[in-house]
Amino acid sequence: MRIASALCVVAVAAFCFGLLVMGQEEMPMAMEEEGLGAGGPMPGWIMLDLSGLSTVLEAHGYAPFPTEGMFTMGGGGWGGLLKSWRFGGFGTGGETSSSVGNKAAVLSLGFGGFFLGYGLFSDEAYDVMVGTLIGGGGAELSLLDHRSESFDTAISNPPNTVLKRSFFTLEPQVSVAFTVLKWLSLRISGGYLVTFGGNWDQSGKELVGPPANFNAWMVQVMVSFGGKGDEEEQKETE
Repeated sequence: MRIASALCVVAVAAFCFGLLVMGQEEMPMAMEEEGLGAGGPMPGWIMLDLSGLSTVLEAHGYAPFPTEGMFTMGGGGWGGLLKSWRFGGFGTGGETSSSVGNKAAVLSLGFGGFFLGYGLFSDEAYDVMVGTLIGGGGAELSLLDHRSESFDTAISNPPNTVLKRSFFTLEPQVSVAFTVLKWLSLRISGGYLVTFGGNWDQSGKELVGPPANFNAWMVQVMVSFGGKGDEEEQKETE
């Protein structure tokens, strides 16, 4: 789907942006304060409330969406100081589906943006950070009403409906990273996604419908490649 493809581009771009910021931050930090940077893949889980949308789908013969949430996959990177500001970018997304008989529904969700964080505590074993993601995203609802018997009937009686919407996002979060190796860590983050604006759109026609937003709690785990700068090594190279 187009949202899934766009999500891959967002995730890769965010990852590259984060690594670029990491490299830029480490240069001036060598003279003053120890820094760090990391990036990598980031699976997660978002607890979306799709009950309103499922109610409408059921009223028209579709199956409701699962209630347990949605698996997400993305990535990103960031860099900064141990106990100060950190900057980077992230992108993530996923999809959920339902089906009954010949009817099927698929909801895809993706978002990404600029990350601004602050290091609260950091030592050899773990690192604590708070921050927020500021950006945008989109959703796509694809409905299959019936299956066509032939090419002609697929054209004369189209079986698919596709609705899209876009929105701005904020995701305040707190995360803890556990060091595995000097260059590898696992960062577990918990946050709350807040989305603003955007009704459904069908080929330029605005349609008002549920959900009112995609606000939801999120949990993500990043496999982080990178690490902390070494003050002693930096001083020796001056």
